[in-house]
Amino acid sequence: MRHASNAFWAALGWLVPGLGHILRGERTKGAIYAATLLGCFAAGEIMSERRAVSYTEHDIAFWAQIGAGGPTLLAAWYDDRYHPRETPEHPIAVPWLLDCGIMYTCVAGLLNFVLVVDLLFPRPGGDRAAGQTGRAAPAPSQGGARRD
Repeated sequence: MRHASNAFWAALGWLVPGLGHILRGERTKGAIYAATLLGCFAAGEIMSERRAVSYTEHDIAFWAQIGAGGPTLLAAWYDDRYHPRETPEHPIAVPWLLDCGIMYTCVAGLLNFVLVVDLLFPRPGGDRAAGQTGRAAPAPSQGGARRD
């Protein structure tokens, strides 16, 4: 799978944060990204009692959250399927940490967008190249060294 294109890695990284890096061969980096972003997204959903992601209620925030890809699509589906909408006859209580939850999910989405760009446009000679060829050892210092 190493011969896949950058667009393929980026699509996987968008769908499941960290997966593109893991499958591209950067396992540690991808695992850290996945744990951080999925944890941030999950924390936002827990804080907001699963109401942070909603295209109908928080349409502007949704465009930041969609950067998280699969988790956002799953949360939006859950919101459409299981959350009733507020009507004048049936007001809905607002979760106490709704704003914090929206912010956490937005941050996760925007950070994942940065990771998708990293997958699309990797640095020449970046981490993958350094891991394959090894890094040069720093030159020893000449000045001020004591000889015993």
